[in-house]
Parts: sequence; structure tokens; C-alpha cells
Amino acid sequence: MTGIDIRWEVDGTKLKSSELVLGDEPADLKPRIFRIKMVRVYAAGGGTEVWDRLFLVVNRHDTKSVFDKWYDDNADIGWTTNLPAPFASITVEVKTNLNWWGSTSISTNASVTNLAGSGWHPPDPKKTYMHHDARFEMRSHPITGGHGHQACYDAEGVLITNGIAAGSADLWAPYNSWNIPYPNDNHLKHDVKPFIRALQLDGNPVHPTDIYRNLTRPCIHKGKNTDKYVERRPVLPKGGKK
Repeated sequence: MTGIDIRWEVDGTKLKSSELVLGDEPADLKPRIFRIKMVRVYAAGGGTEVWDRLFLVVNRHDTKSVFDKWYDDNADIGWTTNLPAPFASITVEVKTNLNWWGSTSISTNASVTNLAGSGWHPPDPKKTYMHHDARFEMRSHPITGGHGHQACYDAEGVLITNGIAAGSADLWAPYNSWNIPYPNDNHLKHDVKPFIRALQLDGNPVHPTDIYRNLTRPCIHKGKNTDKYVERRPVLPKGGKK
């Protein structure tokens, strides 16, 4: 390939050698993320062409063992069978509002007609990288033992049952019976952090936000570790929906 040079760029800077310096040991849930480009450089002012782009995610050395221990310790998921089944769909209403100076705004609401006695709180808007395709979320009332369930719905009000956008069972519910969030370190430790570790182990270039309610980027891949998480925190604990 005479007259053609290949160079690697990392985070916008050309590598000076063929080796990538990984740096210090990353913190738990804060992997090192490298944005890498493979660039073809033509001779005699012929310009450049990007051949490939990729993210390299370097996790802390014990992230896999910590996640695998959580997976082994949560083999008994019998508690999930007592959770209420989610609704297959919810009613979504889009309103166009005209204000007094003539401008318009759009509001979207969701509702469930037979909510009473269902064990679920009303739908809330949802827009987060944690469940990137979800537009609405429902949380169940905590059941005996403090367990709960999360159901996510798309913009049409259809229950999401597959992929990262789907909701999941929670060993520790983050909302009380009045649908008020309450501090629950157990939910963070046993439900949220294992989910984020699974995403990172599958190569997703994401960090959690400081309050662990969102991620810094959308997820791009659902792999075997995310599948293992869903085994322990199923989307449809009873295998069905209302």
C-alpha cells in the first residue's frame, strides 16, 4: 500500500507510538473510556479518511468478580413471583397548548384506567440514558419484604420487554406506598450498581451521574452481562402482563 499511512487517534490526539497508555487503576463504576479512531492518511496532500471508530472501556480489575459474586448471591429470585404483573400498555395523550401570546407547547400525559387495586403507581414521564427508549415509567407499591417492580413504556404507551430500555424487578423498591422516593442505599447497592456494572462490562462507554439516576451517554450494546442481570432482575417476573 505505497503512499498510504495509517495513524491512530485517541480522544482527538494522534498516538505517538503503537502503544496505548491506560493510566491509573480506574475507580469502581468509573472505567477509563478511550475514543479511538483509525485514520488513513494519503500521500502528497491527499487528505485523510476515517476507517474505523471504537470505544475502549477499561474497567477496574475486580469489576467482573464483583458482578459475578452478585449474580451468584442472587440465584434465588422466588421473591419476584409476588410482584404485580405490569400493564401491557397505557393510554398516552398528547396535548397542544396555546398560550396567551400565541405560542404553542406540547404536553404528553399517560394514564391507566383500571389502576385502583393493581399494585401500581400512576405513570410518570421518563427520559434517561438508563432506559434510553423509555418515555414513561410505572413503579409498583412495595410488597412484603420491600421488593418492587419497574415497568417502562415507549412513546406509544407499549410495554418495553426487551433490551436496556426495559424495566426490571427491584429487590429493594425505591418508592414508598405513596409514590414518594425515599433514601434507599439497598436499592442502589443491590439493583442499580449491578446494572451499571453489567453495562460497563459489556463495553458500554458510560459513567453514572452523581445521583445514579442517569448515565453520561446512551448505551450501545446489550451483551451477556446485561442478560445475566435480567436473569436476576426479570422484566416479567410472572412471565406475563396485564
